[in-house]
Amino acid sequence: MPPLVMWLSDAPRKNELMLCESGPNGGSCAGFPPLAPDEFARTQGKLRGTDVWFGVAKDNVHGVTAVTEEGAKLPANLTRSVGAGLGLWAVEYPSGADVRRIVVTGARGETLERIPAR
Repeated sequence: MPPLVMWLSDAPRKNELMLCESGPNGGSCAGFPPLAPDEFARTQGKLRGTDVWFGVAKDNVHGVTAVTEEGAKLPANLTRSVGAGLGLWAVEYPSGADVRRIVVTGARGETLERIPAR
């Protein structure tokens, strides 16, 4: 995975957090609302100029995997308990791969959520 630094911080607006990322092609910060009670993770975006999806996940998430159109499973790097009850994840995929969904799993490997890739 290319060098990537991500962090969470309080946003200047009420009920919002900030996710910031800095990678090989620059960086950015974006505000986002907290995850809903029935939401375990969220895709926050793609790293500019590289084949990397990234996002946030609740602390009870133990795995995040990207699944391609061909069925290949690509595990994400997940760092739990970064702040605000959330962790951060990033998954690199081969150039040209068509990532169709992100699968979020719990401590026993159970599927908590399936997120369509956008």
